[in-house]
Amino acid sequence: MKTKILFSLSLLTCSLFSQAYDLTQLQQHLDRQQFRKLHQAVEKLPETPAQAELRVLQAKAMLSLKDDEALEALMPTLLKDFPNHAELIYLASANQFNLAQSGSMFSAPGRAKKGLAYLQQAVKLEPANMTYQRALIGFYLQAPGIAGGDEDEAQKLADALLKQDLIQGTLAQADILQKNEKANEALALIETQLATHPENTDLLEAKAAFLAREKKAAEAFTLYQKALTLYPTELEKYGSLYQLGRLAAVEGQDAATGTQALQQYLAFYQDSDNPMYPWAMLRLAQIQLRLNDKAAATATIEPLLAQEQTQERLQKELKSFQKQLKSGKS
Repeated sequence: MKTKILFSLSLLTCSLFSQAYDLTQLQQHLDRQQFRKLHQAVEKLPETPAQAELRVLQAKAMLSLKDDEALEALMPTLLKDFPNHAELIYLASANQFNLAQSGSMFSAPGRAKKGLAYLQQAVKLEPANMTYQRALIGFYLQAPGIAGGDEDEAQKLADALLKQDLIQGTLAQADILQKNEKANEALALIETQLATHPENTDLLEAKAAFLAREKKAAEAFTLYQKALTLYPTELEKYGSLYQLGRLAAVEGQDAATGTQALQQYLAFYQDSDNPMYPWAMLRLAQIQLRLNDKAAATATIEPLLAQEQTQERLQKELKSFQKQLKSGKS
């Protein structure tokens, strides 16, 4: 009997251990941007995670929660355990950039340069990774010179990327043109590639974003709708769903389509730490007010008003929307 009990306890322990290391469940938390749940789940593991995949998830959760100081303290251990893990090194670079932005003007350049060194290392380890390549080009393009920014280097890398990956290279070239106030040339580049690759969602999103900035809302709306039919995975569609809702709310595009898009977005990211979630709620309320459904709009934003909103721009838009509700203007 004692042997059976011990054996049963052993099986139970193994089962709990297996569940604790269920990467699928942890990945679902990440996909739904449930960063707090993900971080808590990793912290509750029966021992310090020894798998690189778990460490990556842990770092992504901390990075997304802006737990920057704690992640900086943890990173030396992670990089000691996995010294050539490109994704962890990439996340280390992102954390340094966050610290540079939130820190003092005296520490910012040093942290930015440290982040640049990590990013260069990640690209060297995985030169075919387009996320790393585009991030490095973006850093050189946007960072001030004192922090390591170098537009000539950005152009050099973008030229090289164009030979490696035509689509991503084109988008990098377009970014540089837009930075130099050559928006029409940037759009022409994107349209040239779309003529050859009409179903590429990266190109469709880029053109839609450009048209939205140029206040060509109807054309942008159509492109986002087209992109929704082409994404290879479900997870990729949510950015375009939000944009459809935003264009319906702010630019008066089709309300029914915008409402449905935002409802899908909100359902997927319910109970998440997604910083765009409250924006999606506000956009839905704005559509409802456009439809003169003041009661629905009021009910939609009630949860937002009941919580302290830390995003300054969101605070301002909420106040403006409350005034609209009181005045009855849509």
